Amino acid sequence: MALFPAALKFHRAQLALLRRNRMPVILLWLAACVAGIGLAFLRTANSDPAKLAFIQAQTSPIVIRSLGEPLRRGHLVFGDLETHGSKGEASVSLTVYGPRGKGRIYADAVRLDRSWRLISLDLELPGHAGRMNLIPIQSTVPR
Repeated sequence: MALFPAALKFHRAQLALLRRNRMPVILLWLAACVAGIGLAFLRTANSDPAKLAFIQAQTSPIVIRSLGEPLRRGHLVFGDLETHGSKGEASVSLTVYGPRGKGRIYADAVRLDRSWRLISLDLELPGHAGRMNLIPIQSTVPR
């Protein structure tokens, strides 16, 4: 005989309810996970660093020579985006398509005073070794 028969009866009723409704709970949990991942992709894809990287890539002579014009952006954008007030850091990669093929753009950016600035921008092409730097290296060293 149980010490708390009412509590035991309630516990059994909860277990029975969970067993009967297992599939909707699992589907709801999966939907929440997919929505969370989708929002993370959407946030990165629509971020200022991703937009800035694509705009810079569209005007790069190396990208135009390699992929042609017009340049189109792929749907998936991967990366990290962190902001702290008016400062931030981002590292993104996105697929780009042109008439001559496709490539992957890799960009790192920093945010100072609410303005994003690219610190690196590279193009990777399938079948080519390494990445091509799309931002010219400064010839003078600041003093």
